[in-house]
Amino acid sequence: MRRITRWEKWTNPYEDMEMGPEAVVQDFMDRNFNIWLLHSNFEMNNDTLDLLWDIPGIEVLEPLTRYRLKIAFGKLFKEEEVKTKINRVLLFSDHQQLTLTAGLKEQVDRAADILKDYTFWIIMVLPNGKMQTASAQTYDPTFERTYELFRETQRAVGAYVESYDDRQTELGAPNRYIGRDNLEDGSQSY
Repeated sequence: MRRITRWEKWTNPYEDMEMGPEAVVQDFMDRNFNIWLLHSNFEMNNDTLDLLWDIPGIEVLEPLTRYRLKIAFGKLFKEEEVKTKINRVLLFSDHQQLTLTAGLKEQVDRAADILKDYTFWIIMVLPNGKMQTASAQTYDPTFERTYELFRETQRAVGAYVESYDDRQTELGAPNRYIGRDNLEDGSQSY
């Protein structure tokens, strides 16, 4: 079956009702968030939601059913760019992530140990076993593009990807989805 997604602008279901508690909350959401519904003809599970949370620009991600999500985009992100990234993840993410052999895992651990002196780093192992790395002291546009390329390759072909935020989460640091977004104007939010 061919995967299909369709976007629909969110409309307030309480719009024509008296202002009860639900309507007040929804009115606040409508005025402060750019909310959309995403419909699909395939099931979107927790693994799918994890992949989507890696996409910069998503502020709210709420599953409504197995086939429908409510998504809000950050006001400083280009809506069409975020939607395109979401569609790429959903429509082209059938590949399973590469499982590392003991030897490859050891190489990844050694590379991570070398890169730990950098604030930001990422390692990618392709299905053919080739490894690539990137690192930077600041989350600049060059590193951001490489980070996004590695994550997109992970979704597209099943490459193994590990980064600074994965290791920080393992060590009990704050969740990787909090405080890493780059804003459209080039500034960073932490």
